[in-house]
Amino acid sequence: MTSVEQRIRDALLPIVPVVEPLLYKGSAKTYIVFNYDSIGAVFAESTLAEQRELIQVHLYLPHGKNPVSLKRRIAVALVKAGATYPMITSAGDDQGQHYVFETEMVTSYGPADD
Repeated sequence: MTSVEQRIRDALLPIVPVVEPLLYKGSAKTYIVFNYDSIGAVFAESTLAEQRELIQVHLYLPHGKNPVSLKRRIAVALVKAGATYPMITSAGDDQGQHYVFETEMVTSYGPADD
């Protein structure tokens, strides 16, 4: 089974060349950082069968760069990777543009995934 981290990276790396979990300390001006929380959602026979992943994807880019195409491509890529269509919030400041994509994924576990 592919991890949530890998699903997110696989979906977004073709769009933005830097996609990192939790923290990025490099010099790229346009990059993505993501984080997520996991919640057990479905249990069968006292075993976790499905888990909800509550995901935040943070797009950072400099002022002056048009974000419209990037935001659309990121949202579509997340959906194609199995996420819900994200809510997008602008959280920029005087340092640059910052957009937060909030979405969910479901991870299903079978008997062999123990």
